[in-house]
Amino acid sequence: MTYLWLRRRGVNAGAAGLGGWIPIFLNDTVLATVSLAGLIVIIHLKKSSGVLVAGFTLVFLILGTVLTVLILCLIHREKLSPIATALAGFVAKFRHKHPEPAKIEAAVAHLLEGWDALLRGGWRGPAVGAILNTGFDMLTLGFLFWAAGYRINVAVLVAGYGIPQLLGKLTVILGGIGVVEAGMVGLYALLGAPKPIAVVVVLAYRLFSFWIPTLLGIALIPYLERRTGTSGGPTGAVESVRQTGV
Repeated sequence: MTYLWLRRRGVNAGAAGLGGWIPIFLNDTVLATVSLAGLIVIIHLKKSSGVLVAGFTLVFLILGTVLTVLILCLIHREKLSPIATALAGFVAKFRHKHPEPAKIEAAVAHLLEGWDALLRGGWRGPAVGAILNTGFDMLTLGFLFWAAGYRINVAVLVAGYGIPQLLGKLTVILGGIGVVEAGMVGLYALLGAPKPIAVVVVLAYRLFSFWIPTLLGIALIPYLERRTGTSGGPTGAVESVRQTGV
């Protein structure tokens, strides 16, 4: 959806492709690192379970697969364009359209140019942004625990934050609704936080971190579409919400 939104606003295909998946990959990588630290804390406290380990292993397998595919694409650049052309031809058959090899080759070239720019140091800004995003998000949760009268340990805070967030991102449900809340409450209760406090804190956290930005983003859609002079439809709506911080 991000790719289509950027393309409709004149961004070239390569840059739009990078803009679509790099923020997601970096955010999930940071979350995976936080989740690993949390899993270590849970194991140290002897609170781990087979479900947690299995879920975390699945997440790492998915991220590892994506990273492996990216590395292989960079190593075998000459094969990337034929593969993209074959995939586009396969999709075109279902859409009853003819593939356009010239456009596909140009998109692959732009993608590789953008990737090379990232490798030359352009990755630092997005990586720092992903780290700050996760860090301040955890800080928000910690302040809510303190406001509720429970002085949560930093290690416990990390342990209950990362895994539910990461699992929530792998679900097809918008924002991991239900998965994140249930996972956080269950983990914090397991790690010693009073369950009533955990319920109130997690629900308040989700209100501030998910629901308010989402509703504000939806309210801003008409203004953003008028300003750009385009009709974004569902794609524009989703990206407008993303711009508010969801």
